[in-house]
Amino acid sequence: TFMDGAAQCNGAPFSYDYRYMQQSKIVSVTSINQNTDAEITGFEGEFRWAATENLEVKANFGWVNAEIGDYNTVDTANPNARGTTEGVISVNGINFIGMVNPATGANDFANTVVDGQVVPVDFSRCDQPAGFPCAGYRQSLNGNQIALTPEFNYNIGLIYRSEMAGMPLNMQTNYYWQDEMYTTNFNSPGTKIEDWSMWNANARLMGEDWYAEVWVRNILDDDNITGGYLTSSVSSLFTNQFILEPRTYGLSVGLRF
Repeated sequence: TFMDGAAQCNGAPFSYDYRYMQQSKIVSVTSINQNTDAEITGFEGEFRWAATENLEVKANFGWVNAEIGDYNTVDTANPNARGTTEGVISVNGINFIGMVNPATGANDFANTVVDGQVVPVDFSRCDQPAGFPCAGYRQSLNGNQIALTPEFNYNIGLIYRSEMAGMPLNMQTNYYWQDEMYTTNFNSPGTKIEDWSMWNANARLMGEDWYAEVWVRNILDDDNITGGYLTSSVSSLFTNQFILEPRTYGLSVGLRF
């Protein structure tokens, strides 16, 4: 605390070194957990300042560096690890690396066609052992950002305390911003969610045993994407996206008893 107690700062650094942290993934029609090492370092800070007898300023800040350790797995949305559909075959909604015999054209689980050329399937990179269909090539995720973990965020707010007809009246507004992030641990360009922000405001009048509040959320009426997750190949690998609610406003009343 400082400024004769009118201001206060709180801060907390943190660091985690995970072994076998569980990460969820949809394969075919099943959600499975896989384990990966990870290192997470960050800081959370809070600032409060009574600028005047009636006005208070608040701010929160967060930083986190969340990296995946030495780990590799198959990206169901990119089974050939090339970002294309070459060599990929879909049967009843299940994708795998197509294996053909260049001499007979028969499926013998030995070769695949990529860029028009027949090349051996690298079973060492497959999730299944040799002799079984290859669901895809494992990719290294070492150093990737953990999904849905933005690096920076902050929230700034103002609170003004006054009176109306002898009753307490609190008016406040806040602005929130969040950094870009990815919806999957593979950090591919198509899974990036851009940074987004939201501005809100409200005013609450408090009676002896009741209150009335007018409020507005998402004042700027932004339609930002705030999250998402990849579905299974059976449902065509579409991405569920969460969109910021449009500008919403209203009146709330309450009775204390």
